[in-house]
Amino acid sequence: MITQTQDIKNGFTKNKDLLMKHFQENHTKRKYIEYVDLLKLVINIAVNPYLKENGMDVLDLERITEINHGDCEGTQIYILPICTDYPSPYQYYWTHNYYGSCSGCDALLHAIESCSGKDKVIELLKISNDLINNFKKFEALGL
Repeated sequence: MITQTQDIKNGFTKNKDLLMKHFQENHTKRKYIEYVDLLKLVINIAVNPYLKENGMDVLDLERITEINHGDCEGTQIYILPICTDYPSPYQYYWTHNYYGSCSGCDALLHAIESCSGKDKVIELLKISNDLINNFKKFEALGL
C-alpha cells in the first residue's frame, strides 16, 4: 500500500505515548540534540512502526538528505524516500523546521537549555509534532 502524508501523521498520533515515554526516559538529561536526530527518532519510534503494521512503505532513515543554507538561523529541509532500492520522485517526502542561534529564537535549543523534566518532554513533543505536521509528498509540489 502506498504511504500518504496522512498515514505519517496518523502514525505519530497513534504512537505519541511511546515517544513521550522515550523522551521521559532518555532526553530529560541530554544536553544536545539536532533536529535531524529528533526527526529520525520520531520516525523510528512512532511513524515507521505504524506504517509497517498497516502494510505501507516505511521511510528510509539511512537516506535522509538535509538541506541547510542558513548560518546562525534559517530553514532546514529534510528529504526522505521510502525504503526501496530505486525510489521514484513520487516516493519521496519532505519536511522542514526553522532554527535560530539561541534558546530565545530556536525551539529545540529552548527545550534543551531552558526546560527540564516534564516541560522538556512537552517541548520536545511539540517540536516533533511540528516536524510531522510539515510532512509533504513530492507530488504535492507538482513534481
